[in-house]
Amino acid sequence: MIASDAPEPPAVASPAVPPAAALRRELARKAMHLGSVALPVGWAYGALSPDTLFAMLTAALAVAVLVEGARHLSPAVGRAFGAAFGPLLRPHERVELTGATWLAAAMLAAVVIFPPRAGIIALWAAAAADGLASVIGRLVTYWRRRPQDGKTVVGSITCAIVTMAGALWLAGTTWPVAAAIGAVTALAERPRGPLDDNLRVALAAGIAAWGLGVA
Repeated sequence: MIASDAPEPPAVASPAVPPAAALRRELARKAMHLGSVALPVGWAYGALSPDTLFAMLTAALAVAVLVEGARHLSPAVGRAFGAAFGPLLRPHERVELTGATWLAAAMLAAVVIFPPRAGIIALWAAAAADGLASVIGRLVTYWRRRPQDGKTVVGSITCAIVTMAGALWLAGTTWPVAAAIGAVTALAERPRGPLDDNLRVALAAGIAAWGLGVA
């Protein structure tokens, strides 16, 4: 076989997502986060008991796990899932667990592991702080016309402030304790790993609160 001296054609890079489209996608992705803010608020004000939350979140996680298993084991289900939710998925979620499954697991962990006040803060962090961190971070980079994938400093600051606000409002902590919980949660949200940030944020907020005597 005679080798050709012709240069190989350059690899075609996958098209970048336009900033406006990326922002819309992130807002749609975080709708579940922000919608679930009712859970820690309801728990704090006595409208939802831990037993009710446990039942709700166990059912949600069970459904999520069944869907995950079906889409990975059945090509037909995988194609249907991709057609319905593909635009909302991040690249790694096409072959790994989705953020929605991790969110359900994180919220269930908040209810099961921690005492009530620490659990409320952990649940709030997973629902509100992590969700708003992503949304505000994307909004700021969009307005500044500096698209950025992954974590942002603005997002991490938002995570700290929102967690602190929840600790003050829903758990009645002091300002120094709330600020410490917010800082720990933001540090846990910042890196790309290990584990999913939904779980890291909930566990960090709960452990920090519990460790500081919020029970």
